Amino acid sequence: MAVTRLTSRDIQDGTITNDDVAAGAGLEPGKLAVPSGQIIVGNMDGQGQAVNVSGDASLGSDGSVSIASFGEGQRGLAPGPDSTAIGGGYVLRADGNWVPHDNTLPVENETPQPVFETSDQFSLAQSPAGSSLRLFKNGIRQTQGSGFDYTLSGNVITFEPDNVPQVGDVLVADYRYSS
Repeated sequence: MAVTRLTSRDIQDGTITNDDVAAGAGLEPGKLAVPSGQIIVGNMDGQGQAVNVSGDASLGSDGSVSIASFGEGQRGLAPGPDSTAIGGGYVLRADGNWVPHDNTLPVENETPQPVFETSDQFSLAQSPAGSSLRLFKNGIRQTQGSGFDYTLSGNVITFEPDNVPQVGDVLVADYRYSS
């Protein structure tokens, strides 16, 4: 087909079809007609199609996408045993991971490592965000704060003198850290 100038009539009457458009042709998003309330998504083969937004997401008239907020104890969009959002909804990052809207990432079941030359300090791989650290000793949740079970400074846990882990004790930490 040797068409030098395209008109909307060529498309409407079937002269130009999807088969006539090269797979790598760049089309401006504004030139695509997408029904209201739908978005264009691509599959693994790079094929796009308009789909309805449903479930825990909603599409605003300005093109914004909102993810529902979840309260304590409710399950959100993220996988795993602790999928509640601390303070709200989740966002899907380009790397395929669901993260809370506050841009933190989860760490689960980390074993804090002893800080050498001390018996009361242990370190975490990352510094927990806010008050997200949940620390367990032998399955019992520990309370953070001076005069309680431990204090936290950056990624270092310091146990109170009457609560220092002994040989054989099992420590497990769950927390969120800023990415």
